[in-house]
Amino acid sequence: MTRWLRPICLSLSFFSGCVLAHGDRLWSPPQLDWTTDQIEQAISYSARTVFVDGKACLAGADFSLKVRDAYAFDLDETVWLHLDLRGASANHQMMVSYDGITGNIHKSIQLAKNAKHEWQALSIPLEHARFANLGPLRSDLILYSLNEQGEKPVEFTICNLSLERTYRTPTKTFGLAEIEIVNETGHRVPARMGIYDSFGHMPLPSEDAVTVQYLGGPARVVPLGDASMWPVTNRSVFYTSGRYRTRLPAGDYQLIVARGPEYRLTRERFTIDADQTRAIRIKLKRWTDMAAKAWYSGEDHIHHPRGSAADDFALAMFAQAEDLRVANVVQMGNIARTYFHQRDWHPQFVDEAANYVLVPGQEDPRTTHRGHTLQLNIREPVRDPARYLLYHELFEKVREQGGITGYAHVFDPFNADASMKGMAIDVPFGIVDFAEIMTGHVSGYSIWFDFLNLGYKLAPSAGSDYPWVDIPGAVRNYVKIDGKFTPQAWFDELKKGHVFVTSGPMLEFSINGQGIGSEIHVSKGQALHITGKASLDSTTDELASLELIEQSDVVKNVSPKRGQMEVAIHDDLSAVHGTWYVLRAHGKNPNVTAVSAPIYVAVDGESFWKPSEVPSIVAKLKEKMQEVLVKPRQPDTTEPWDTSEVFDKHWEAQQCLLRERIEQADAIYDELVKRAGRSESGENQLRRNHATISQCPKASIERPEPTVQ
Repeated sequence: MTRWLRPICLSLSFFSGCVLAHGDRLWSPPQLDWTTDQIEQAISYSARTVFVDGKACLAGADFSLKVRDAYAFDLDETVWLHLDLRGASANHQMMVSYDGITGNIHKSIQLAKNAKHEWQALSIPLEHARFANLGPLRSDLILYSLNEQGEKPVEFTICNLSLERTYRTPTKTFGLAEIEIVNETGHRVPARMGIYDSFGHMPLPSEDAVTVQYLGGPARVVPLGDASMWPVTNRSVFYTSGRYRTRLPAGDYQLIVARGPEYRLTRERFTIDADQTRAIRIKLKRWTDMAAKAWYSGEDHIHHPRGSAADDFALAMFAQAEDLRVANVVQMGNIARTYFHQRDWHPQFVDEAANYVLVPGQEDPRTTHRGHTLQLNIREPVRDPARYLLYHELFEKVREQGGITGYAHVFDPFNADASMKGMAIDVPFGIVDFAEIMTGHVSGYSIWFDFLNLGYKLAPSAGSDYPWVDIPGAVRNYVKIDGKFTPQAWFDELKKGHVFVTSGPMLEFSINGQGIGSEIHVSKGQALHITGKASLDSTTDELASLELIEQSDVVKNVSPKRGQMEVAIHDDLSAVHGTWYVLRAHGKNPNVTAVSAPIYVAVDGESFWKPSEVPSIVAKLKEKMQEVLVKPRQPDTTEPWDTSEVFDKHWEAQQCLLRERIEQADAIYDELVKRAGRSESGENQLRRNHATISQCPKASIERPEPTVQ
């Protein structure tokens, strides 16, 4: 979990971790019947209004408060928070998070010992408070409490809450800044920007900044996640169309401009004089042009509504400002409902000449029981709540549309266990095209590697999971297209595995002259000429290492010389058995990484699988599949307020049909283990065995046509 996302999760109730921050309830949070002359709004998923000695108070585990703008807005001063508190003791973690000039500022409150049932009067200084409605859900002030382990919420009650301003925000004089951003050819282009004064404070963006949807409402300021490299501590940024005019207090500033990983990050210092206008022209420079090499960027996981032309404009600015050629905008669903609705289901070119395109898709089905899935390049969404856990039925209908199917965030700390269960059931039938192994700065390979070692081709993918994890394009796929770019060609080549995923480094990789995603057929003893290279711009990070991975194991690791922004691997081997290779690069910052899809090597007809690992992998997957048949105590923590009742309604009938599907998968895995033991040719190892051991009663479940929403 990123450092900026954790406070959001806490503020939206820690009862279900961050799951609460992943649903439509976020867009219409419950507002409490509690206001004051200073507080305009109080919201919470856990709290309620109570009366103590005739006074209206708040009781719960967290409170998000919005200060009245007429009382305090866009300050830079200490504000005192006064309140009476009961229910939390010195053993608990009592926290205040508030909107400050450098972002959300967090303070730990020292409580009296053994005072859990006594009232405590607290006065807390909030230094450099800003109160510009830039906190989660446009809040200014959040109070929450956790147990001593920091894992569970602790309920507390607050009364007599008030603020006391010091009125020491300095009086300012202003000037104007007129900023133009152009590319290497001199054409004005959208970009990501940050303007910071000498204290690291970013003045509120003007109306020239692009308004986007962020965590439930329109916003001009968004925070960077950990995958996005940024050279200053303040990670608040905004987007412009390439022309930006703003009123700034007189003083010294630093301007930072970025446009995705292929452009050098630009920094420029400037001074604003009172009543003067400062014109600034920034010419961005590419350090590489991947499209010129036939590699086209895209990401698979952006959540943003598309209900109006304004939404499409915001997404267009996102895509172009991050130099993201294919932006997959996914509607999100659970067994009960959908969110982030899309108003049409066809690729929409933002700039056809430059190949920027928005493509609707869906993150649906999506459960904590057997993982989150992604359906990309579809012409209409497909949903069937009565058969929601039978993912394969939906996958097959998506593929009939020409779409591709995959699993999202296939690693910890998201839902690796659930993804493993779902993929164990679906991958053996050849209906899973990709695994999202990188979501924001978090990546993981073990589940993906396991399926490769079983002999299943599975392309890697990457996405930001905006707005939860990072900005669109913070991590991305580069897909190789030999020929004219079209959205369909991009998805076709992603499915074939002609792709690498990255948060910055660029990769080149070939064996015997054949590139990423290829399958090479050689004879035993034939030479394998392996070449790989990683490159990275110095304004992003420095390369630390480049690894060659064979069947999950790092077989070669090279490091660049100090200051070198390229590193290469060359190796000449003799083919011994079927295998697969992956190239992986690391930056010095652990969040900077890149991973290629495999190059597969078949030797004398033997598949690329790893027979020695098959029995242990299969045993693990079969155990996970059996867990799917056990109804969890809390059936689905994905928006439980929406899903639990519906999940209960359909569980029993779907459980029976799931058992049938799992038994079919078991039979396929059993055959794999037999063939691995005999070390037979892997050419036929993916033979389907659809023998069903048990059958559900015909009347066990109705099967209506899947609904389109």
